[in-house]
Amino acid sequence: MNSNSTLFAPRLLTALVLFLLSFTIQAQNTCATALPVTINGACRELEVVNDGTQNTPNINSACGTVSFGQERWYTFTVTGGPLNIKIKVDSIDRNLYLQLMSSTSACTGLTQIACANSDTASNSSQTETINQSLANGIYYLKVVNVGGGSSMTIDTLCITAAFNPCSSPTAIAACGTTISATIPAGTGIYANQACGNITTGNEKIYTYTPSTTGYYTIQQNSAYAAVNYQFKPQSGGCNGNNWACIANLTNAGSSGNFILTAGVPYYILLDPETTTGGTVSFSLSCSTLILYNDECSNATDLTVNSSNTCSVTATGNTSSATESLPGCSGTADDDIWYSFTALSPNQIITVTPSTLTNAVFEVFDGSCDGLVSMLCVDDTTGNAVETSPVSGFIVGNTYYVRVYSEASGSGQGSFTICIASPPNPCLSITPSTIAVLRLIRRYKPAMAATTILLVEAKPVV
Repeated sequence: MNSNSTLFAPRLLTALVLFLLSFTIQAQNTCATALPVTINGACRELEVVNDGTQNTPNINSACGTVSFGQERWYTFTVTGGPLNIKIKVDSIDRNLYLQLMSSTSACTGLTQIACANSDTASNSSQTETINQSLANGIYYLKVVNVGGGSSMTIDTLCITAAFNPCSSPTAIAACGTTISATIPAGTGIYANQACGNITTGNEKIYTYTPSTTGYYTIQQNSAYAAVNYQFKPQSGGCNGNNWACIANLTNAGSSGNFILTAGVPYYILLDPETTTGGTVSFSLSCSTLILYNDECSNATDLTVNSSNTCSVTATGNTSSATESLPGCSGTADDDIWYSFTALSPNQIITVTPSTLTNAVFEVFDGSCDGLVSMLCVDDTTGNAVETSPVSGFIVGNTYYVRVYSEASGSGQGSFTICIASPPNPCLSITPSTIAVLRLIRRYKPAMAATTILLVEAKPVV
């Protein structure tokens, strides 16, 4: 066999296959006989477009002025949408034209929603692509020859969809649990760059509703590529918008703190920087307490009791606090701050530890930029109560008090604090007492003077 006959044999076989296909597949020429295509499934190959009757809706000038030659119908169904669908068709010859249609049901309510005819050469191999975000439903695709000849051969027809991370988000049952995330290979649908990086890979979304408001972190144990972690409240919708960056982590590493609010459902997004796909191992670390009053400038305002009874108290916790000023006794590496408005020249301040040990409190006059220490109290140890009367206040002025544990690096914990007001002796003189004094003064002036002197010298408590 010579070389010419060696080359001729496969060409003859291909021609024979296409000739036979033109008879066996000509029936797929209407919507009702459209050939099914599975999204992300096998591509269709070597199919002949040869039906010369145009079925509605007709092609139009949306993708250029063309002349109809032959057509062939396909159909696919979108579930779990919306999906970013990519339709890619290669032809061996002729001028390839694509018409994408939506429907209200099978072959009903057909409406053109996209078309493609970027290459207008009459008789050449061509590729046309449609990229479209599609909601759930049945869709139809007409592949049309708008070139010459009596038919056109499709080399491949593929319909793919980018993985939609919103279709099946995974719930994080509890913080502190190691999670193994399998991320499929491919190009993702989001490009928000919340962390400043280009993230081309498929995304993975988790849901979490915290029971405690506080600082949380992401601990990544391992990853096949750099991963951007992001979050947002679920009220913002599961989409590519308004994500906030947590961290960009490579291999093993930990993010900084981010705040989650108790009872608010959140999305947590893993967005890799490559399209290779792989496994990521990570955990959502449980919260630590948010200390808004870690500094004097954010001091928590206390309600001062008008009597010497602690009817109103406030709770505090020094566990995550840092030092603001050197301690007046011991090490103030966990001091937290309060402010109050004096109701009396004398106030009684009481700190009752719960888990805090060896409590210390210090009272200040002035402003946060110019504090003047009035008193330092560190009279007890362990979980014993620290309490002391403090004098020298001006009624109506604002004062500050800080609380901490005396030890360095330990002793931090919770407590309650109360500011009470000692009784005013003048308030013990009742109207009935005053009436008696007036009668004595009227009828027994000498006795009245003596009684008044006694009252002034020894007030009733």
